[in-house]
Amino acid sequence: MTDPISRPLFGYQAHFIADWSASPHRRAALVWPAGAGAISTIWALLYQLPHHQRVLVVADRQELVQQFVYSQRDHEVSVCAVDGYRYRQMQSTLDANSSIWTESQVYVLTSSLASQSDVGSSLQRQPWDMLIFL
Repeated sequence: MTDPISRPLFGYQAHFIADWSASPHRRAALVWPAGAGAISTIWALLYQLPHHQRVLVVADRQELVQQFVYSQRDHEVSVCAVDGYRYRQMQSTLDANSSIWTESQVYVLTSSLASQSDVGSSLQRQPWDMLIFL
């Protein structure tokens, strides 16, 4: 796999990744202003995860979902943007013993969709390897 980062990370981005990598089971808050490279940093973190990981990204608005999904175009990570229609579509193909949220996937959805009772319940039943809030 080639490195997905098209440009070198800035020092503060590399420092955040190094701190996170030293203890990947801890919670970390990446609170930077718009344009500071948070999404690039998140992709660098995701690139380091084993491929079987299940990751949930919840964004507060649809534009961030689109930006996050678009930013992965050069990455070798499977990303699924989930809206209401896609969720119902995924749900309709589900058999009784399987999960709608499969491994080796990054799921990106809005907080308004995640807060719907059936979607939220489905998300809560699933063990996630990483949760990201945009």
